[in-house]
Amino acid sequence: MKIGNCDLSTNSIKRKVDLYNLKNAANPFQLVDTLKKQVQAKEDELVKAEQINKNFERMIQLVNILGQVDSFLTERTRSMIRKLAMLADADKGQYEYDFNHKNKF
Repeated sequence: MKIGNCDLSTNSIKRKVDLYNLKNAANPFQLVDTLKKQVQAKEDELVKAEQINKNFERMIQLVNILGQVDSFLTERTRSMIRKLAMLADADKGQYEYDFNHKNKF
């Protein structure tokens, strides 16, 4: 019984395509050259993957720094609003009274 490239009766898989182009190598030197090209392609792929990883790490560091700056600014803003609220409560309308009283004259 055959399913795609698999033959269940013989428990084998037949490839229609030589993925590594090794069958076309006429001599050992061509075979070695083909393998060198494949290794170089994999190395180039790994270098690109490492560069992408570095870029992602830098982006994550930037996001972390921006998060810390945001937290700092949020806390400072809350602190200033609390101080202003305490000043307004401590004033209890005295500023408005003085302002309105001075403008009447």
